[in-house]
Amino acid sequence: MPEVLLDTNFMMSCLKEKVDFVDRLKEMDFDIIVPVEVIKELERVSISNKKMHFREDARLVLKILEKNSFKKVIVGGKYPDAGIVRYLKQNPKIYLATMDKELKRKVKNLKIALRARKKLEIV
Repeated sequence: MPEVLLDTNFMMSCLKEKVDFVDRLKEMDFDIIVPVEVIKELERVSISNKKMHFREDARLVLKILEKNSFKKVIVGGKYPDAGIVRYLKQNPKIYLATMDKELKRKVKNLKIALRARKKLEIV
């Protein structure tokens, strides 16, 4: 099965739009990979001084990740995005699920994005 690596903003965007990204990706026959650095970023957001809905969304995403047993990888780097770019360059067959325009531009791998606020598409 193909693998897809999830970015923080993809999961947060799906949650905001009430899209069950886990079920949708499994329906598309993807194995899900979550970088450890993304989990740490979600943990930081969940206790940050950001707006309450960001903290609550981050906590909910963390609960979803805990509930499901996804493959976790260490991508390295000071910032998750830099590590993701490096990891995907080394693994060109892995898809990237992101809403980050800059990250999409830097990575040549196939991508999965949220379209029309409800639909996951390969772009």
